[in-house]
Amino acid sequence: MAGTLGQRMAWRDERTFVGRERELALFDAVIAGDAAASVVFVHGPGGVGKSTLLREVARRAARHGFTPVLVEGRELAPVPGQIEAALDGVAAHDRPLVVFDTYERMAAVGGFLRSRLLPGLPEGSLVVLAGRRAPEPGWLSDGWEHITTTLELGPLGDEDATALIAQHGVTTAAADAEARVTALLRWADGSPLALALGAEATAAALALGDELAALPDLDDPAIGQAILRRLAGSELDGGDLDVLAVAAIARLTSAAMLRDVLPGTDPEEAEAWLRSLSFSEPLGAASRCTTSSAAR
Repeated sequence: MAGTLGQRMAWRDERTFVGRERELALFDAVIAGDAAASVVFVHGPGGVGKSTLLREVARRAARHGFTPVLVEGRELAPVPGQIEAALDGVAAHDRPLVVFDTYERMAAVGGFLRSRLLPGLPEGSLVVLAGRRAPEPGWLSDGWEHITTTLELGPLGDEDATALIAQHGVTTAAADAEARVTALLRWADGSPLALALGAEATAAALALGDELAALPDLDDPAIGQAILRRLAGSELDGGDLDVLAVAAIARLTSAAMLRDVLPGTDPEEAEAWLRSLSFSEPLGAASRCTTSSAAR
């Protein structure tokens, strides 16, 4: 019997997954019931591989009898009833795995999840939330701290990064390959998104016979735009890109700084817009841009 396009996509996704042994060991313990956690909060900057990790966790959980249910924050309309509709019928499963991806887009309903929806799930449920920011205090108080664990996702090490780009067609088999791989590792700085896009661009150049292509041209607008689309989506529509450029360079960005370096900009309005971005981390009176270094 012929397979489907969805099955082919899932097979390819599983085949290209590499690394994350530490993180998967934690999830394996939770799935097997060897850990007290029923809620796992994964956080890390855009492009670090949160969604990829969640798909691997869902595959492993399904093999242990869980029923995966994905709620994607980017697809929820900002109208009442969307969360309830997304979780309709979940409680009928004995062991649902409820995954909230891009949680930063739905963080405003965190209190509603904790007080109304999640407590009614079956005892054997596993809930995974993934977002760019660390969990709000509510996930670690009022009793939730007893069943919630947090997991910060960082860049890939060189060994796993090398394995990832090999999956995308850049290996040590070709001439000058070691220098090419080393350059790509240095450029991507452990970001799985940058590694994948950079490796694909390099493999495409090699396929055209460009044996001198050590890594993608960092000034190539196509690569920069591809990373930006993946990291920011539509968040930048109508925004002030000069403000974003300052935030990407500066360690911390505040209204006072923006007043000094961008005199034609309303500093308070610009800071408020910057704080609203999913890849901006508010730090007291300032903000920090949390996009990967490769994307900058």
